[in-house]
Amino acid sequence: MASIQPSKPAEQSVITRLPGGRFTAEKSTLKILVKWAYELTDDELVGGPKWTDSDRYDIVATPENDAGNEQVGRDGQIRMMVRSMLADRFKLAMHREAREMPAYVLSVSKDGPKLTATTHPPGPQVRMRWNGQMRIMTFQAAPVSYVARSLSAQLHRKVVDETNVQGAFDCKLEWSPDMDRAAPQSGPSIFTAIQQLGLRLRMERVSVDVYVIDGVQRPSDN
Repeated sequence: MASIQPSKPAEQSVITRLPGGRFTAEKSTLKILVKWAYELTDDELVGGPKWTDSDRYDIVATPENDAGNEQVGRDGQIRMMVRSMLADRFKLAMHREAREMPAYVLSVSKDGPKLTATTHPPGPQVRMRWNGQMRIMTFQAAPVSYVARSLSAQLHRKVVDETNVQGAFDCKLEWSPDMDRAAPQSGPSIFTAIQQLGLRLRMERVSVDVYVIDGVQRPSDN
């Protein structure tokens, strides 16, 4: 069940997941919602009319069944609920195709990975917080592929995991985002921070599966 209301233009969208599976989105465009639901970067979603990047909506959605508090299962259920809502209320239709594009490749440094095996129960978790100008991302029970997906969200570009590192790990990344190019950096970049884990990021052209919007409509009435 979802309530969708037009929203005023804004610079920032806010998406919130609450216990039990309740989902709220404030001032979100259709493309922001699609990228969140399908875990896509900007480059992985193409097509669609101009309004999908400009019209904004406030949305409250509740699953038919309680999604519980376990993070991985709950997040998966909420994302599936939003996908269903997009297909039902926005008549969203897409297909996937492979395209070559620049992406970051995550690999192991020459001295090998410096990762700590997890001491937490199964199920990856990531927490983000700010400490002054520093951004801190803490992972628990996370495979490297999960770290790569989280990096994609921070870099706004696909990160491909080519480490071949198996297992689940506890680790932390701390870096200073280049929010203001006129101001000096107060800490390491995200590229330097990842090297402290014995990993590295490099830019390459790779084949990436992208989602192409075939059809979409403004949402139906509540």
